[in-house]
Amino acid sequence: MKIENPECDMKTNPLPVAVLALCIAPAFFAMKSIAATEPRPDLIGRVTSDEGAPLTNATVFIYSAGPKTGSATLCPYCYADCRKKTKTAADGHFKIESLDPQLRFRLLVVASGYESRFVTTVDPATGPREITMDTLTREELQGKARIAGIVMDQNGNPVPGATISPEGVEHGSVTQWGGTERFADPMAVADERGLFLLLCQPAVRTVHAVVEAPNVAKRWVALKPGGDHLIRMVEGVTVTGLLKDSGQPLKDAFDWPYHFRSHLRQLL
Repeated sequence: MKIENPECDMKTNPLPVAVLALCIAPAFFAMKSIAATEPRPDLIGRVTSDEGAPLTNATVFIYSAGPKTGSATLCPYCYADCRKKTKTAADGHFKIESLDPQLRFRLLVVASGYESRFVTTVDPATGPREITMDTLTREELQGKARIAGIVMDQNGNPVPGATISPEGVEHGSVTQWGGTERFADPMAVADERGLFLLLCQPAVRTVHAVVEAPNVAKRWVALKPGGDHLIRMVEGVTVTGLLKDSGQPLKDAFDWPYHFRSHLRQLL
């Protein structure tokens, strides 16, 4: 895992659940009112290899965010723009549209055969972003600290684009939930054949991860480093609806329960 800029630009305060919920809701709607009056910029850029070649089908995620000024009133993962993603084109270029103009972003870039990379303090208003990926060595690809596998559906077909996101790791005699980035890659993405690779630190014994993809049900898996894994997904259902505020459709809202379940333990 490479971090392009180790500086952290997001500030959060550990608060009890009840207080956190009371603080977040008014701030969230206030921020949306302010942001609605400003143009929403697109994030554009290009992803290349360490040899300068453009990378096709690299996945660029909005991993987390924080305000350009002041302290955060949401957790870094709870903004509506988080988890937006796109794939790079044949020339390595990418675009993520309509981002909050008040925020800076932390990107996660994942490409098959390359070390995943965080890019921090990204402001779409400053122009295109050039991102260089480092090729994985043979030792990293074949070592005991890697988790390899394939994601397939119930009919045996590969599930390209499935994301494998660590939520907990077992290392030594401890199981740690949240804050797993120093022990394992923050995410792996299955390629067009359904294959994925997740790198870990040598001390990791098990990675507990969530696997997600369109049209299949999300599932938890326990993955052991040094082995190959078959993850079989089953068909899911889609829940649709319309969210309104004062009778008007509400754009760019997010799923409160999901973000609280996934990230609350990092705030407490």
